[in-house]
Amino acid sequence: MTVQYEGGYFMIPEPLVRGYGPNAHTAKDMTKLSGYTVEAVNHIQDTPWQINPMMFDLITRIAEEGANLTLTAHGEEEVILRVEEPVDPRSYDPIFDDMTKEVWEGLEAKAKQEFKSKRARALTRWEEELGEYRATQRILEMAREMAQFELFYFPHNLDFRTRIYPIPTDLTPQSNDLSKGLLRFARPCRLGKEGVFWMGFTVASQWGEDKLSPADRFRFASEETFFKQCEAWVDDPYTNRGWLKADSPFQFLAVAHEWVWAMRSSDPESFMSKLPGNLDGSCNGAQHLSIMSRDLVGATATNCRSAEKTGNKRFDLYMEVADRVWARVEQDAAQGEAVALEWVPKMMNPSDRRKVVKRAVMTVPYGVTEYGVAEFMIKDKHVERDRWDAAKYMRDLIMESIDATMAEGRKLQRWFQACAVKCAQAGLPLIWDTPAGSKVTQAYRNVIQKRIQSFSAKFYVYEEPTADEDEEDFLRRIGMDEKKMGTAAPPNVVHSCDASHLQITTCRMADAGIKDFSMIHDSFGCHFAHMSLMREILLQSIVDMYADNYLERWKESVERYSGLTMPEPPQLGQFDLNEILGSEFCFS
Repeated sequence: MTVQYEGGYFMIPEPLVRGYGPNAHTAKDMTKLSGYTVEAVNHIQDTPWQINPMMFDLITRIAEEGANLTLTAHGEEEVILRVEEPVDPRSYDPIFDDMTKEVWEGLEAKAKQEFKSKRARALTRWEEELGEYRATQRILEMAREMAQFELFYFPHNLDFRTRIYPIPTDLTPQSNDLSKGLLRFARPCRLGKEGVFWMGFTVASQWGEDKLSPADRFRFASEETFFKQCEAWVDDPYTNRGWLKADSPFQFLAVAHEWVWAMRSSDPESFMSKLPGNLDGSCNGAQHLSIMSRDLVGATATNCRSAEKTGNKRFDLYMEVADRVWARVEQDAAQGEAVALEWVPKMMNPSDRRKVVKRAVMTVPYGVTEYGVAEFMIKDKHVERDRWDAAKYMRDLIMESIDATMAEGRKLQRWFQACAVKCAQAGLPLIWDTPAGSKVTQAYRNVIQKRIQSFSAKFYVYEEPTADEDEEDFLRRIGMDEKKMGTAAPPNVVHSCDASHLQITTCRMADAGIKDFSMIHDSFGCHFAHMSLMREILLQSIVDMYADNYLERWKESVERYSGLTMPEPPQLGQFDLNEILGSEFCFS
């Protein structure tokens, strides 16, 4: 039986699960979406929001001046708010001047490549800045339109892994710092003692002190010198722009405003707050892999262990990998390897080496390829585009270090991949049950596509069934993309698990009386007054999700849907899941 789900906008119907065509995945078969999944969507989209008038007035005033809002730090200028439309470099940059055929042919191969690279970099930078400018314009335009309403709602739906997303774009609770800074809950909530603590915690987190313990973050926000700075910024944020130094400047200023006014009142606990406070997972993809596999090493590195067992120490997976990489760089440099010597000045400072590896470590649990890791070195400007050998050197060291740090999690990824390939070889999708009880379908098919480039856009057309074949015959004929099925399975399974954690937590929070939610995959948000309760619920939820052997449950569901026998999962490690309940930094 096919179950029909409806939802989305009042005037424009939207499917509950996104997806269409041959790669529709779960959207093609929604016969099993659990109560957790559907109700979590309803709770999240039932949260009323409004535009924060203080932030809207300030940002509008700055934007109307027409000059980018910038911060100069470490000798470099960073654009915080891009309101100037960037100029196409082809209109002014000499690198785009016409070159005669004779001059071009007279250049050496290296000079030609350098010339092409400079042009490509200039255009890429312009396109990125233009994208930022246009996104800012859309956000501000939507904020102006929504500021006239006392409250409004964000309809949500699911991707095929059952991750929950707002249907609108740009101005949403899942968007960038500007959007989040402009939004607040429509319903106020009295802080109470717990709320005062978590508001101070959030002030410090948004400023950039998110590595401290919760108690130390509150102390940081309450410290007299810092609080006086906050007062100056809040009283005149247009003139006193020190708040731009925050990690998330717009969100920081919004919460600093409430923090100052709450502390200035005679009774801070009675202050009525409208802002969400969030708790974020510690490298959440790696957390799920470590918890699923009961990997003691991975659980330690991702802060899943109890404070009692770790001495309340906060571990940093990024730094652990970075230090392993640095040890190898030092060793190779001592032996005179030129490529290692090139990396020494970029890795000598601990914070710099952490930046080099962070993006790769963050994305490996979600299936980034080795090629992708090398690309990060170039895109993040650690090496020039023509230094592919240096990028590949660093990639190899990072991947070796990740394998050493997350050995059991990496085994688990390879097992998910093997199961997906086995299904693909049989011409079948990979189908499994999530911890929240929903059925997820992964079906990457050998779709034949053709790109059509027009003057203003590019789009794709796909092969369709012939006149004498139905859709099922067509799908069987084109078969599965074995390579894509394999590489996509590990991240898709992990995403379905973090989605389940959010769904279960949201429903349990609603059962406990919490009504306002700000949820972003691995970031759980509600009113400050409810954050202690939310923290208890989300930790208990992840323990309950994996209390039995989820890997066996996952394997059984794949076998049931496919009719195939899957390889045995990796043996579980020694990590005691109940330690999560006593962890200080698992979600903080």
